[in-house]
Parts: sequence; structure tokens; C-alpha cells
Amino acid sequence: MSMRSVAGIAALALVVAACSSAGPAAPTATSAGGGSPTTTPGSVATNDTSPTQGGQTGQPFSGSLKDLAHKLAPDGSTQVAEVEVGGAYSLSVTSSLGLDQLTSFWESRIPSLGMTLAASVKTGGGLYLSTTNPNGGIVASPDPSGGGGFSIAISLSSE
Repeated sequence: MSMRSVAGIAALALVVAACSSAGPAAPTATSAGGGSPTTTPGSVATNDTSPTQGGQTGQPFSGSLKDLAHKLAPDGSTQVAEVEVGGAYSLSVTSSLGLDQLTSFWESRIPSLGMTLAASVKTGGGLYLSTTNPNGGIVASPDPSGGGGFSIAISLSSE
């Protein structure tokens, strides 16, 4: 993954996270496995455990970035926004799951989808994850309203 791709994915994730937040919050991210939320903003997500077209780790990703991003959204999450620009897709959701639950979900879900977890950093009460096959990032930040839960940005790129 080139430095340009990493910077682009990070910028897209931050834009979506900023647009979906009720107010400023320290950036954080969590990891957990995920379902396939509905595509209507404000709707409750449901889990989809069907296999993805991404294949096994090491095989090039050839499926839909949108479908994959929805499979990375935690069970019960609510979609806030989605953005597709060129070869990139970003999904913003909220979740009531805790940081440990989100971490466990993504640590099992990412490899089950044929992706590789390249990096995982916990900081500021949240979690930042970087993936390959396809290149992507997940940022989970504590709910800025103080009501618990997390605001999550999932960004994937085919480039």
C-alpha cells in the first residue's frame, strides 16, 4: 500500500467521521466482527454472514467495496452516512457495543472476509485499524454526546 493510498483512506475516513459526529470528539477506533447493515441512514444494521467475493487472504480483492464495508459494520449498528468516490467507499455507523466487543468483532471478522489486519492501535478510548486486500481503515471514536457507544468510519479503496 502506497503512502498516498494510506493518506487518502485516512482523509476519507476522517471526513466521514466528522460529518457523522454530533460534535467534536477525540479520534478513536475499535475492532469487532460485523454484519451487513441496511443501506438506509438511520436504520438498524443486521448481520450477514454470507461469504464474500474477496477470497482468501493473499488473493486480490475483486468484490464490491460497498458490500464489504457493510460486512465490517458491527451487529446492531445504525448507518449514518456513506460516500463513494472513484475507487473508494466509506461507511459511517454508530454502535452501542463497547471497545472490547468491537475489537473482538473486527479481529475475527477481518480475516474471515479474506482481508489482512495490517495494524491496530488503541488510543484516546478508541481504536484505529488498517487493512489490506483491499486497502482500508476503520476508526472507532467514543460517542461525542457522552451516551456511550462509538461513532465508526469504515473506509476501503481498490487502489
